[in-house]
Amino acid sequence: MTENRKKSFTLVEMLITVVILGIVFIPLVKIMVSSLRTWWMSKSKMTIQEDGRETLAYIVNEFKGSFKYSLGSLISNGGFESATYDQVTGVETPSWWQMPSGDDTVYILSASTDYVSSGVYSIRLHAPGTYAYNGSGNDGFSTTADIKNLVFSFKAKAYPGAGPTDITGEIRQDGVATALLSTGTAGAVTLSSSTWRRFTAVEPTFPSGENYRVRFNSTNGDVLIDEVSVVPETSILVSPTESANVSGYKYETQVTGGMTSVKETEIRIEQRTSSSGNTINRLCLYRIDSSGGTNPVYVARFYNALAENVKELKFILDSPEVATKGPDVPVTIELKLGIEVKFTGHPTYFTLRTTIFPRN
Repeated sequence: MTENRKKSFTLVEMLITVVILGIVFIPLVKIMVSSLRTWWMSKSKMTIQEDGRETLAYIVNEFKGSFKYSLGSLISNGGFESATYDQVTGVETPSWWQMPSGDDTVYILSASTDYVSSGVYSIRLHAPGTYAYNGSGNDGFSTTADIKNLVFSFKAKAYPGAGPTDITGEIRQDGVATALLSTGTAGAVTLSSSTWRRFTAVEPTFPSGENYRVRFNSTNGDVLIDEVSVVPETSILVSPTESANVSGYKYETQVTGGMTSVKETEIRIEQRTSSSGNTINRLCLYRIDSSGGTNPVYVARFYNALAENVKELKFILDSPEVATKGPDVPVTIELKLGIEVKFTGHPTYFTLRTTIFPRN
């Protein structure tokens, strides 16, 4: 019995051993936890960096083939590339543009390359009068939030062989007699029949609302119009500090000449809820198909989102000349992605910014 006691540890020895092991291993555990957190931080940052670069590269490639007037325009078919064929009259008319009193001879699409500025079609206002953009479903267009510096722009020139002519454009809300934004020429003004003239106006504060319409007026007629756009100087789709002022960012591309119908694409921010209950912003792309009628049909271009965890997305007309040149200026894209790092609860962010020059 005395011999067995000599071979065992006493309670004091056990306590001393535990303390020593704790002193040695606790720092090691902290180092391991810290290393694990650093690894997850690096992995998460690398993931969102790759996603951000791929997303931005895709958008840049798309925009390089897009018409400047169509980038972010709140109205559709501002270049009149997409047309609706009237089987009764045999006339092609621009989609979403109202025919006054059912007279299809007023809006005449011109397919001659001598007249066209933006691609396939320009529009000819053949007779004096006022004509309005109705938009999809005859509702005009709407804004989801107040907009600072809304840019209204279009090009015009006289129809070949026409006499002195004029054109004024304005944005007006239904039921309101006063135009919120107006530009152009009034009275008998001689527009050149060989050179397009740009008209641009900027409204510093444009209130949110629905059923805004673009209206054109000519007291003489025989004037060609093209590249109509209504674009916020800064189009905000999602931002942690600012309210989104557009629900989607449209653009229109033309890959080959002579197309009678060009599909528009719209970038949208949609949301889903993760398994942990967090809201995730997803960047999705849709093709707008108006060939079946006046109401557009949105068709998803991808099964999955182009990007997730989008914290901020802005498109900016980045030039002090925007008040005179309208959309004929560079476009800056600001994309910010963010993700919560596993086991840490800390978010990590990656911001990309680039400036592009879309096609004329």
